This record gives sequence, structure tokens and C-alpha cells, in this order.
Amino acid sequence: MAKRTNIPAIDLLRVFFILCILAAHLREYLKTDIFSDIYFAQGFSPFLGKFGVTGFVFLSGLSLGMGYIGKDVSIRPFLYRRFIRLWPLYLLVVALHLFPVSYISVPNALAHFFMVNVFFSEFSRNPGSIWFVAMIFQLYIVFPFLCRLVSENKWSMVICLALLAYAAALLGNHRGFYTLDTGLNYIPEFVFGIWLAARIREGKGFSAAVLTGVVCLGTISGLTLPWVEDNSYVFEAVSKISILASSFFLFMLLSRKNMANGSAWLKAASSATLGVFLFHRLIWKTMLSIADVNSFGERIFFLVIIGIPVIFTISWAVQKLYDYILQWTANLSFSKSMRSEN
Repeated sequence: MAKRTNIPAIDLLRVFFILCILAAHLREYLKTDIFSDIYFAQGFSPFLGKFGVTGFVFLSGLSLGMGYIGKDVSIRPFLYRRFIRLWPLYLLVVALHLFPVSYISVPNALAHFFMVNVFFSEFSRNPGSIWFVAMIFQLYIVFPFLCRLVSENKWSMVICLALLAYAAALLGNHRGFYTLDTGLNYIPEFVFGIWLAARIREGKGFSAAVLTGVVCLGTISGLTLPWVEDNSYVFEAVSKISILASSFFLFMLLSRKNMANGSAWLKAASSATLGVFLFHRLIWKTMLSIADVNSFGERIFFLVIIGIPVIFTISWAVQKLYDYILQWTANLSFSKSMRSEN
């Protein structure tokens, strides 16, 4: 399992990445892009969203790698545990969009129900950012296979498969298939997180961080080159490397700090991040529908100063309630099995 000194660093980065995503989506509700009038910050809001999603996928690979590398991962129990934590809450959000909040078509709802919405451009990001759930579950499906290869030290095969999958995503998108929200497009950062977990377990995390820092500086400077800016696919790949390197460097920096236990507030905020992913648009829409806020300053105060704490609080409460239900059903099932044996 992961060392406890690394757990607060993961919690802190989860909160940081979800705040990046909230900042990226905030412009929809402010009715303006607060960075649009700043020359060097134009396009910053979409980048924040990309940074947050890439960071979350990286942390997913890292967390799973630290927990499972070197172990025999049973595919069915592993996928069941991931499915039962994601799908019911995800389905609740889809139902809320289908009925009381804002109408979506029945084909769209069915695509979300079966988690194939990410293969259709008209369904993937409608409604909102919950496409992340279908994408991350695709990566969970391949994790047991990747973990077995990593445990056997077959890194060359893992890296080749990840690069081939990413190339297939870019090629598919170029050919007219919608692949940018699928696991194919995000498997490099997932594998990158697994790789870091393996390096940490081997005690080689710091040397990897130094190397990554050099790569980070190189790729960030590379984003300004004309031949990179003129090629969208090259720019996409180089920016992905830059985000990954930055996330890696942040994690290694934070994990070297003395954060042995973390705070209760940090753990609570980290545990709420899935709920924030799923519910933040619904909460913001509901808040705006019941409040009379018109000016930019009023919206900033209402959506940020009040709204973000409300989003985290509601998401935390929903997640705690759902965890309690899962624990209760597990205990009930265990009690029934014990009675049947007696």
C-alpha cells in the first residue's frame, strides 16, 4: 500500500485539481471569461479544465498503482468495487438532468446509462463534465492487465501499448471519430501515474522527479515554438507532457513535506471531489435560479465565496451518505451469509 506520508499530498492535489476544473467552468455562470481581457492569459480557462482532468487521471493511476502493484488483482471484484462507487451517483446526476433540472434527449440519457456517451460528440459533454466517469471507468477496465505487466516488469510493453492507444485516439479523431473524451486519449497520464507509483515503491521517486522537472521546463518552452503552435496534434501532445510533468513535480514536492497525517478538512474535501465533479453544475444552476444576482461582482461573490463551499459541503454529505449505504448493505449481506452457514 501507499506510504501514509504520500496520502496528504494526493488529497491536496485532488482538491487543487478540482478547483482548477471549477475555475474553468465558472465562466459559463459568470457570463464572461475573466481572463479574456488579459493578453498573456487568453485561453487560460480551458487550460485549467485540461490541467484538472489530466491531473485527476494521473492521480488515479498513482493511487491504484501504490495500492495494487505487486499484487494479484482479481478482475471481477476490482471492477465491481469501482463500478459500485461510480455508477449509482453518476446515474443519479443523469436522472436529475433528464427530469427536474434541464431536459436531455432519451438517446443521450441511454448513452450515459451504458457509459458509452464519450464516443459521441453530441452526447459526451452534454450534460456537463460527468463524461469523466465513463472515461475513467474505461481505464479501470484495463488496469488489472496493466498492473500484471508492471508486476512482471514489462514496462516496454506497457509504454508501447499506451502510446499506441494515444496514437489511435489522435488518428481516430482526425478521421472523424470522436475519441478525445475516451480512455484512449487519457491512457498516457494513467500509465504515468502507475509508473510513478512503481518508482516510489522502489525508492527512486526523487530522481524521477528531477528528470521530470527538466522535461517540464523543456516542454513548456516548446509550447511557444511556431511549428508546435501551428500543429494542433503536436500542441496537444506537448501540452499533455507539460501538464503531466507539472503534476508529477507538484506531487513529489508536496510528498517531501512533513504532512504525515494531513488535516480532517483536507481529507473531507478530498473525499468530496467525485461529488464536486458530478454535482457542481446542478448546484450552481439551482443557486442562480433562486437568487437575484445580476452584476459581475455579485456573481463572483455568490458563486465563488458562497457557492464553492456549498458545493463541497453538499458533495461531501452525499458521498458520506452513499458510503454509509454501501457499508450497511455490505454488513447486511455478510450477516445473511453467516446465518445461512449456521
